[in-house]
Amino acid sequence: MGFSEKFESKKVENSSGVEGGVRERKGASEDVVEGLAKDYKGIPPSLIDGAMEEVRYLSGHTGYVALKDDIYVLTIKHGDLIIGPINCATGGIAERAVDVAKIRKVMLTAASGKIEGSPSHKVESISSILSELQSKYKIEISFEKIHSDGLLGKRPNVSESLVGLQDLQEALDKYPSELISAHKFKVYLLADLHEIRGGKKERIGGAVDLDKVIYIDVNRRGQVFHHEFFHFLDMTDEFKEDDEDWVKLNPNGKDAYEHMSGTEAIFSGDLDEGGKCVDRRNGFARNYGYCGGPNEDQAVEAEGLFNVRSELWLPLFWQRVVKENVLRNKVEMLTGCEFDPKKKEFVRTISENEYKDRFDTDGYEYYPKWSKASDGKILMNHEYWNKIMWGKK
Repeated sequence: MGFSEKFESKKVENSSGVEGGVRERKGASEDVVEGLAKDYKGIPPSLIDGAMEEVRYLSGHTGYVALKDDIYVLTIKHGDLIIGPINCATGGIAERAVDVAKIRKVMLTAASGKIEGSPSHKVESISSILSELQSKYKIEISFEKIHSDGLLGKRPNVSESLVGLQDLQEALDKYPSELISAHKFKVYLLADLHEIRGGKKERIGGAVDLDKVIYIDVNRRGQVFHHEFFHFLDMTDEFKEDDEDWVKLNPNGKDAYEHMSGTEAIFSGDLDEGGKCVDRRNGFARNYGYCGGPNEDQAVEAEGLFNVRSELWLPLFWQRVVKENVLRNKVEMLTGCEFDPKKKEFVRTISENEYKDRFDTDGYEYYPKWSKASDGKILMNHEYWNKIMWGKK
């Protein structure tokens, strides 16, 4: 809605409660009105329209703006921008006023997107981060709403979009750029993401599909990308639903899992309060791992590896890796690196032959396989994982 449209469609009150947005004061000096007009000469209506959101940040103040030959009063009241005309014929002005030069400066700055935290500044930040990520990693990023293939997600607002994009940037920067740019995928940053199955709808943090698309709910914060990117890499490699090599790491094998897929777990109700998947269990980074089957177990371990701060149990992840043999074995299989519980760090990258013998595989799996460069070098080696563990990357 434009400036004039907003003004004409709504009667407003100023701080003194007078309808029309201004308290008329007859006999006021015409010099005052002329001075105000002179101060604001040359500010186009489009600038004022663009600054309206930002001016809400000036709580409790009143200022003046000239649009061509008319003067308007801007009042901040209860967080809303109130605009009304000044009667130039009578010289009526607002009862409370602040330095018009200050308001002018703020509005000009706001309209140019230079007020940190303002909507214009956020849009400018979004544009800058988008350009950087798309150039650096060759990925596509979208904020468009979706309603297809069992998923429903809304377009995030400006604030949500910026937070989601900043989280994505932080997550991407933890990986070797070669690994990211080798997979030209698309990321949807969404709000209120749900999965729909059989007429039921459940809130989810993210999803992936076979078209090389990753969906992320921006309000779930840090852990989602690492979780879904693991699924993405696994899916584009040699996805195995039962994953027998991994299951062998559990003392009781497949019986360690309540369900064999994330969707089954989510729609079962077992993750809800009072369900059978609400407690922490040894060998699993968090409850979704043992509730959702081996693939979710792996993806949840990936969250822990990247030291995500937003989950209740994950800040304790590395303490548990030191103490729990099963959890440590899973970490070593995912990373291809030996973790010394006494030194509390990774001490070496396991050779491929040793990896095959220890985990009964045909070769490297997971991150050592996915990050293996053309010259045979493992990019995500033990030095890399130590930096990740200590938050230095």
